[in-house]
Amino acid sequence: MTEWVTLHDGTEIDLFNPDLTGVAVETLAIQMARTFRFNGATKRPYCVLEHSIRGARAALNPGEFPGIGAFARAAARAFLLHDAHEAVIGDIASPVARVIGYEAIAALKARVDIAVYRRFDFFPTGTVRDICAKLDQVMFQREWLDLMPTRFARSAPGPGNDGPVRDYIGEYDIRPETIDPYVRPNPQMLIGEFCHLLRVTI
Repeated sequence: MTEWVTLHDGTEIDLFNPDLTGVAVETLAIQMARTFRFNGATKRPYCVLEHSIRGARAALNPGEFPGIGAFARAAARAFLLHDAHEAVIGDIASPVARVIGYEAIAALKARVDIAVYRRFDFFPTGTVRDICAKLDQVMFQREWLDLMPTRFARSAPGPGNDGPVRDYIGEYDIRPETIDPYVRPNPQMLIGEFCHLLRVTI
């Protein structure tokens, strides 16, 4: 049994047996640039690619993520790729996932994640995955406060919204940069930065 999805360059991916071996980095980046977080309900278009880049920047910047130390490059690379499955299956909003059922969606994400890691010959350790997950939580809070419509932002989970997002989780103190809710980065510049960051975090 096969079920195929097609990427923008015509590449077909079998969702039951995904193989990204020959897929160009730029192809994945373009797909991520065309996939929007929060079901597109942000003050400006905010794509999965921008989310991935901002998290990677935080991992590499001691001012934003003090204490990460020797794990910085691996965590940045992991964050660049942690949502790359969405280049193939899209960003499924959490309320939708709850209705459909998390188990099936998690299994599909896991299959595509393995294909992504094989494509880049990168298999993050448990420690790096843990750091990436913590950073993802903080990025979610930052994005929710800066980008969601006001009536939703007031109910943001996590730290209060009266100042910088500072989420202390274990030994990590993460302070991601604020996000301008009205200025959208040039997609081509994001694609270029994504490719560059993948090169420098090997």
